Amino acid sequence: MRNFLYNFNQTGLSLTPEHQSSPSPAEQGFARLLLHVVITGIAVSLFSQGFLFLLRWISDATELPFYAPLPATIAWILISRFAPALFRFFGISVGVSAGIPLGFESAVFGFNKAINPLFGSNVLLYHCGTVAAIAACFGTPLVAICLALELLLSEWTIRTVIPVLLAAAIGTLCTWLFQSGIPLFTITVKEPVTWSVGLAIGLLIGLWSAATISLTKVFKKWIGALANKSHWWLLIPAVIASLICFYSPNHITNLNGYMGDLLQARVTLFLLFALGILNWLTWCLYNAGFGTGAGILPLLLNGGAWALFAGLLIQLSVPSLKLDAVFMVLLGMTAMFAAGSRALVTALVLGLELSRSFEFILPGAITCITAYSLSYLLAGKQRSSLNAPAL
Repeated sequence: MRNFLYNFNQTGLSLTPEHQSSPSPAEQGFARLLLHVVITGIAVSLFSQGFLFLLRWISDATELPFYAPLPATIAWILISRFAPALFRFFGISVGVSAGIPLGFESAVFGFNKAINPLFGSNVLLYHCGTVAAIAACFGTPLVAICLALELLLSEWTIRTVIPVLLAAAIGTLCTWLFQSGIPLFTITVKEPVTWSVGLAIGLLIGLWSAATISLTKVFKKWIGALANKSHWWLLIPAVIASLICFYSPNHITNLNGYMGDLLQARVTLFLLFALGILNWLTWCLYNAGFGTGAGILPLLLNGGAWALFAGLLIQLSVPSLKLDAVFMVLLGMTAMFAAGSRALVTALVLGLELSRSFEFILPGAITCITAYSLSYLLAGKQRSSLNAPAL
């Protein structure tokens, strides 16, 4: 069965690094494919947990200097140019560890891309690795499955769906072993917002996501042209990130530490500015320059920050209106994910998995559909690769 959503949804930001080779899964036996899915799923899941442990250890053990993104990016460039393909994931891993504002899942996606050629560069296997990574990183297997069905698979058949389900199960099992099955992030909804507030948030996020997609295209052309002359031009985002860290210490490092604060609305205006503008700018530059894919955490944090800021303005304008700041953040996160990645159904499932509340469905649907539709109309309908060529 053809996935009618596939071609329609290929105009947004790619969440993962671009995969060049795409042989048909029919080229190898189904049992062999499932064996490769198991091996890939286990490897990706274990790497995700190990890398998350490393990030937490770095965060607790030391405070990174403001210039950390600069040497990390130099190492990234050197690894990307001279290291064998299997070891190039170390580049993005070093970058994320040094505070470059990419989600830790981007390093896991890079690892998945690195090991895929070991099994014949099968595009279905690559997508299964992505599914296992999302399930293992965030503890959200339903989100991982929905993302594959909505955005990754061009057709729904037994040969494509069963490997995806198997990969999600492996990632979930890893979460149960290392995190007791608890999702990486959860929230508690106290008071849902009205449909009008959801509509306003959707309009804002739709405009912002369209600007993000368009600006990433511009950055890709600009940085790509410079990188063709010299790869050292890719240090531009590192210099900008270092300057941002100098003027806003502790506000532009590891993204995981801010997710909990944002979901509990324990933020300052400066933190909202850092996440909504400073973090966003460097994330767009690195995505355009290195072809990392947008990831998931940057989209969620950026959307949540803008929604919370909009909620503050609404609350000041209408003091009698009761707004749950946490719910505003959830609406912004899911709306930005839907509008940026074009995974509308997945965004709604994400909201349900994070909140564990069916009260999210109506305002969440209004917000996500509004943001998705506006972004789709404004950012253009022509598919365009937002990933830079491999170094």
